[in-house]
Amino acid sequence: MKKKLLSVMLCAAITAVGAAGSAAAADSEKSIAVFVDNRTVCFEDQEPVIEDSRTLVPLRGVLEAMDARVEWNAEQRKVTINSYDNRTRLVLTIDNPEIRKLNFITVTDSELEIVTTDVAPKIINDRTMIPLRVISENMNADVDWNAENYTVNIKTKQYKNELASMASEGVDEETAFAQNTVGITLSADKTEVAKGETVTVTISLDNTAVISDSTITGGSVGVLYDADSFEYLGYETFVGGEEAPAYVGAANPEFKDNSVKAVFLFNPENNYEAADGAFVKFRFIASGDKGGTFRLSDRITNVGYDTSLTTAKNGKSFSISAGHELRIDVTAVDVSIAEKADENSPSDAWASTGDNSTSDVDDTQDIEAAGNADKTDELDYILDEPKDTDIIDDADSSNDVDVE
Repeated sequence: MKKKLLSVMLCAAITAVGAAGSAAAADSEKSIAVFVDNRTVCFEDQEPVIEDSRTLVPLRGVLEAMDARVEWNAEQRKVTINSYDNRTRLVLTIDNPEIRKLNFITVTDSELEIVTTDVAPKIINDRTMIPLRVISENMNADVDWNAENYTVNIKTKQYKNELASMASEGVDEETAFAQNTVGITLSADKTEVAKGETVTVTISLDNTAVISDSTITGGSVGVLYDADSFEYLGYETFVGGEEAPAYVGAANPEFKDNSVKAVFLFNPENNYEAADGAFVKFRFIASGDKGGTFRLSDRITNVGYDTSLTTAKNGKSFSISAGHELRIDVTAVDVSIAEKADENSPSDAWASTGDNSTSDVDDTQDIEAAGNADKTDELDYILDEPKDTDIIDDADSSNDVDVE
């Protein structure tokens, strides 16, 4: 629970035949992006592929993003998938196109259905690959394939149910979603800096009135940035725009794919009430010759959600992170770098003095906690680069994805 809490980002010919072949080769090299409930699924060492006009994805990433539980039987080469509500179970066998689907009526009573897919699960590069559409749809999710952009959008059953419950007469789901969820946005204090100057990127919360009965106990924030243009300096934490130093926290400036991720907890005795305003401020220094962008991360990686909010209510802890709980604005903010710095620029001092309220992590991701040292193992888990500990993915790999 704690790990999930703390935890409370992809792809001219001579003859007509040659041209067609070149186009097909180009398509096969396109990167496929997969979204589950408006969250980007991050694949570690095996990207989705297309075989026989079907999209195949690594097993664990997508299904765990759907809150499904996955079990691997190495001896029988079988994968068992249980839905989030335990009402559906799928049993797949590597290289077998038949899928056993159990629909549970009661805890012990179920109906068996045999589903046949035109591409069987398989192993590719030691990773289990499954046909995406047939698996997702048999887990009662909606799947939309955009052939032009090479994107797959999955809406889970629980996501659809939550949005439907928010809507009311005269209010569409999109409007109701905005009215009933906490929002998180990114802004920068400058649109142009000179090389050597700093830029502050502020992460803010809005519409926290929907959790007014809860206290804010911490969170995690991921920011994608151009590492060739900007160097990470540090971060500070806030509640309602007021500085609120983390009780324990750490940041990894090289988390994944040019991103920084900070994970932190506040002292529970402070009982910070939920409030709109600044939540985290990241500082960067312009180190390159070109500008770049900053963007909030909406990814789900092997260690959970990049961006989330943790709260407490009636003595229980909660993570606000799923697509139907937290609105993440992924609009990119552009910051350009001018040719020459202003010699009298006061922001240069930030780069040299640093900030005692932050807890930065170097390339080896050593964690310096501001206290409560027993929390650091969990912070290390959520900030570390992925390790090959996935028993399912290690066991199998296949290249069949179900996308039209």
